[in-house]
Amino acid sequence: LASAAVPDAPPPSPAAPPEGAPNPKDPFLLVDRIVGPGGRTVTATKPQSDGRAISPTVASELATMMGNVVKDGTGTAAALAGVSVAGKTGTAQTSKPGLNDAWFIAFAPQVNPQIAVAVVVEDTPQYGGQVSAPIARQIIQAFLRSR
Repeated sequence: LASAAVPDAPPPSPAAPPEGAPNPKDPFLLVDRIVGPGGRTVTATKPQSDGRAISPTVASELATMMGNVVKDGTGTAAALAGVSVAGKTGTAQTSKPGLNDAWFIAFAPQVNPQIAVAVVVEDTPQYGGQVSAPIARQIIQAFLRSR
């Protein structure tokens, strides 16, 4: 690939995000509510849209790939009958011989998700698909049954 300078074009601003990207100075809402003992909502937040991290096409392709992880790949332990679950396994070695940090992220249903989950199990001899995916399945199943 070759690049050429455009005459009289101002240099790009290092502080400006790429066109269509969310502005990193804008806060993202990560918490819907804070629940106290007994299930009472202590604080509720107001959702807001801060743009898109990826295009709808890329998001759809990623969801399909993550669906395949649960359908036929390393995340089959997260599968639920009648619900398309999308997920990704991960395993990180630790400094402790034979022990891993095993994780699994998932959302369900694959189309129009209602829940997203991240499960991390530290210091386990197992892998994300073995130990974290079943936990994610239980969380997703409990949530969907409560709806």
